[in-house]
Amino acid sequence: MMAKLKTALLVFLLAAVALSFVFKDRIIKYFTPKLQQIEGAAISAAINEIKKEIAAPPPLRVSPPAQVPATQVLTRAGTIEWTNTQREGGNLPPLAENDQLDKIASLRLEDMFAKQYFAHVSPSSSGAEQVAGEVGYDYVALGENLAMGYFGSDEKLVDAWMASPGHRANILNAKYQEIGVAVKKGIFEGKSTWIEVQIFGKPASACPQPDAALKAQIDAEEIQLNSLENQLDSLKSEIDSDEPRNYAGVIRHNEKVSQYNTLVAQHNSFLGQVKAAISDYNAQVNALNKCVAG
Repeated sequence: MMAKLKTALLVFLLAAVALSFVFKDRIIKYFTPKLQQIEGAAISAAINEIKKEIAAPPPLRVSPPAQVPATQVLTRAGTIEWTNTQREGGNLPPLAENDQLDKIASLRLEDMFAKQYFAHVSPSSSGAEQVAGEVGYDYVALGENLAMGYFGSDEKLVDAWMASPGHRANILNAKYQEIGVAVKKGIFEGKSTWIEVQIFGKPASACPQPDAALKAQIDAEEIQLNSLENQLDSLKSEIDSDEPRNYAGVIRHNEKVSQYNTLVAQHNSFLGQVKAAISDYNAQVNALNKCVAG
């Protein structure tokens, strides 16, 4: 009789252990996909973070006049002044001249004369974006206006750009905060002419940057979570393979299940911290994207 009672007790204990194990197993299988979804959202946001806007309307080229005006002189200062006059008329803040953008414009202009092309991208596939990287101008938005020909004055040059929808959009783009200009007379396709370059920019410093330390923390915590999950998988395999045949075996089995449940609790608690950190990081990335879009 006692033997039957012990057997019944053993069966009862094993059943209780099994129910506890299955319940906790469902908990971890519920939370793990949620973390993956959140991580996916963070990665997607990070991709948006590094996207940069480049606006480059088709270059403006006017036919050479029958008689080249010897008195035409275009200037950087005058082109910037008249550009800001147009922005003022559009109720926009003036663009600040930036030395790096001036350098980008000059390098682009000299490259066009040297390689005899008139386009936003050189024969070697280099454009304002690549030159910005070379001079170290970090930006979230960049624009380039090109013109070739004799316009008579800085004012008329800017007027010609304003008469072109794409160039006008760059001049009146509310995103831009800085400008660089280069103008030069030279020989192009065997004839004397002027090339004029405007470079517009919104520097990366104008937008709040996501916390790199927080991103590093999330990456490190993800490694810790993976380690916890590996421990849980290993312990689960042991529990699945257990076949307790006596009271001591049941005790060992219960200890493993208890250890497993403790790890599940640690995992879920830690997971909550990681989810909160990812939420904070996503908010920072969204703020950056909003700044870039604005």
